[in-house]
Parts: sequence; structure tokens; C-alpha cells
Amino acid sequence: MAVPGTMLRTTWAQVDATSLTDFSRVLTDNITSNQVVLWMLGQLGGIVTRQGKTIFEPIMLHDAASGKWYSGYDPLDMTRTEVATGAEYAFKQLAGVEQISGFEKFQNSGPGQIIDLWDAMGQRLAITMKRKVNQALPADGSADGGKALIGYQSAIPFDPQTGTYGTLDSGAAANPTWRNQFFTTAGFGLSGTATGGANINAAGATGSDNLFAGLRGLIVACMAGSDSPHLVVMVRTAYLVLLDGLERKQQIVRGPDSTDAALGQAGFKNVVYMGVPHVWDEDMQPNTSVAAGSASNTAGFGCVALNLDYAKMVFGEGYEFTFTDPIQPDNQDSASIKCLMYGNLVLSNRRRQGRINFAGS
Repeated sequence: MAVPGTMLRTTWAQVDATSLTDFSRVLTDNITSNQVVLWMLGQLGGIVTRQGKTIFEPIMLHDAASGKWYSGYDPLDMTRTEVATGAEYAFKQLAGVEQISGFEKFQNSGPGQIIDLWDAMGQRLAITMKRKVNQALPADGSADGGKALIGYQSAIPFDPQTGTYGTLDSGAAANPTWRNQFFTTAGFGLSGTATGGANINAAGATGSDNLFAGLRGLIVACMAGSDSPHLVVMVRTAYLVLLDGLERKQQIVRGPDSTDAALGQAGFKNVVYMGVPHVWDEDMQPNTSVAAGSASNTAGFGCVALNLDYAKMVFGEGYEFTFTDPIQPDNQDSASIKCLMYGNLVLSNRRRQGRINFAGS
């Protein structure tokens, strides 16, 4: 079935830049509306385009040192605090290529055949690009030799006190707020010994009770004033335990037929707990069963709470799944097109994000 809006002109000579631009626009909309985090970012104005060598996101890590109570003629504190620093992210590059030989063009020279073949090629490229983006968002950026988009396995890790994200050292004593909330031996916080959540596959109600305890702690840890997570994303195993537990509790299940939930109307099945929609993602990581106390950044049932007011999907201007003009090499009877994306997922406030990797032996 052809993607609406992708019917191209009826001779190969007329498969021109205008047609490819139209296809690119449809492909971009299709990809960002298919992935729940990208869809919600789009609703919140968090999908943007930029130019430049890197993506620079201004952030404030510290309060002003001069803010102090005083009395009468007390001298005011003139200590200067750096106004703002910034997290810096690389543009990641994704490409897909479709080719057709001169003989295939000859065989498909009728108007209807040209449209069908071109749409089929475009559909295949669209599915490939979509899958690549969907797989990268929950991951750590290590795919294809570390060239992939940096997803929330690195942005919101199991233990954020080590490593560098956005060129800022998460473990530095000066950067305690450049860490996401995570589960420790003392509960949730920005520091401590990462331990992971309890066993959600325990018999009876114990498993779901462990899940609810973890979710309550995670959501509350990510709240501050009016700030609250927009979305909780988890692996399917955890989502099924959530559904099982909610059968004994009040629940709101939203789907495409709902009229009061934009998320449901967009086609994303979800349940709402503590006022936050919860969804499962087949690409969510980690997704392995481990004993309690053995969870890590790559083991356990992953679950993240996302405050998307502090997140953006930044595309390079002019490279938002953009199609190049058809290219014909001098020494080959063929033509090819490329679909190119430059971009990355960036955060400006990590402490309003959180992760818990549940055990499930």
C-alpha cells in the first residue's frame, strides 16, 4: 500500500527534486508519528532543526552563589557564578540507499508500473529508516561502531555517576545535578550504589507490588514543583506485570477510540498510573531476566521516566530524512537515490529523568 502523498511523476526523467522533496516530507512525518517518544516531542515542540558543527544545548547546573539572606547594611555577596554552561552533542548520520538498473527501468517503463515500483522502493527505505531510528532511541549509541544516535540507555543510564554525556563528566563533584534519578540501596536519588529494582516476576501479587513500588518511587523522584514525567517507557514484560496489577486497581486504558487522550488518538495504547501514561516499546533496553541485585545497564527489565520538556530531537537543517536527486554513475547503467538524516536526541536537564531496571528471575 502506497504512503499517501508519494505518487511520483510517470516517467523516470521526471522523478525530480520536487517529487523527492514531497516523499521526504511524508517519510519524516511517518517516522516521527510512529515512535511514541518522537510523537510526544513533536506535540511539545521538541523536534527542531539546527545548523553548525555540533549541537550545543545551554544548561544551568548550579544556583547563583551570591544568593544569600542579609540584614541591614550587611555587604552583599559578589561571588560570580558562571551564567550557564552547555552540553554538546555530535550530529549523528543515518543513510539509506535505493538503486535501480537501467534494465529494471526499461521493464517498468509504463506509467502505472513506474509508480508502483518507485513507491515500493520508497516504502522499503521508509521501513528501514524507521526501524533504525526506533532501535536507536532506547539504546546507547554503540550500533555501527558507535556511530548511532545516542539514546536513553546512555542519556538515562542505570548508574549515571560514571561516564560522560553531552561532553560533561557525570561523575565530577562539580556536576552532581548532571545525573538522572536511579534506584540505589537507599531508594531513588542522584547518587548512591546502583542496585536495580526488585523481582517483578515473583509469584502472586508480590511481582506487581514490586513493580508498583518501583514506579511510584521513580515518578516521585523525577517530580519537582509542577515538573512531572510526561511518559514512562518499559519493556513488554514489565508492561504485562503492570496490566496484571492494575486489574485489581482503578485504571485508565487509552486507545485509538478514546476521545479524551491525544496519545490514544494517535494510536499508542497506554495505561495511566499516577497521572503518567505508561507504554511498552519492543526495542526498550535492557530486556533480560536477572536475579535481584544483578541488574546493570545491560541486564534487567528496563524502565525510564521521561520529562520531555527537557528533551529535543535535533535534526540537521536540510537533512531531516532528505532524499537526494537520482545519481547515475558514468560506468554503470543504474540510478540511485539516498535518504539522509543528521541528528541526535539531546537532554538539557537529566535530574528530571529517571531509570529503574527491574529484576525478573
